[in-house]
Amino acid sequence: MKYEPESAITQLILDKALLIKIRLESAKRAEIQSLIDTFRCSVIDVGPSSIIVQIVGNSEKNDAFLQLIRSYGILEVTRTGETAMNRG
Repeated sequence: MKYEPESAITQLILDKALLIKIRLESAKRAEIQSLIDTFRCSVIDVGPSSIIVQIVGNSEKNDAFLQLIRSYGILEVTRTGETAMNRG
């Protein structure tokens, strides 16, 4: 592992990606879509009874989305590890 000065570390963009399969009921579709839009998620797939969305962000953003969407019924979740890239 290469040593990076503290100033170099603060210049990193660190993100994780999640794929989330959510139970989809027609009566709740607008509420779910509102959360998807608010958190800038991407809709990957829509089926008759579920929707798969992708969210990319830091752990706090991703965990906040999971907390809010949990009440609609999370069917499945996959996460990547943290990815990083220097700014600029």
